[in-house]
Amino acid sequence: FEVLVEIGLELKEKSPAPRTFLIELANGSYGYLPPPNQVELGGYETWPGTNNLEPQASVQLMDALIEMATSLKTDLP
Repeated sequence: FEVLVEIGLELKEKSPAPRTFLIELANGSYGYLPPPNQVELGGYETWPGTNNLEPQASVQLMDALIEMATSLKTDLP
C-alpha cells in the first residue's frame, strides 16, 4: 500500500516500542491505504481503482500492528 501520513503518525503514537516508524511501498498493486476520515472526504486516494479496500481497513491493520508490537520485547535500548 501507499500509506497516508496520518496512519504512520498514529502508529508511532500508539506503539509501545520507543522507536517505531512505518515503511511503505508506492506503486504497488494494492493502491492507497487511507484512514476512514479521508475516505469520508473522498479524493484520489479513495477512488475505485486506487483503493480497493473497505473504509475501516486501516483501523483493522492498525489494531493488528499494535497487537504485534505489544507482543514484542520493547525494552531494548
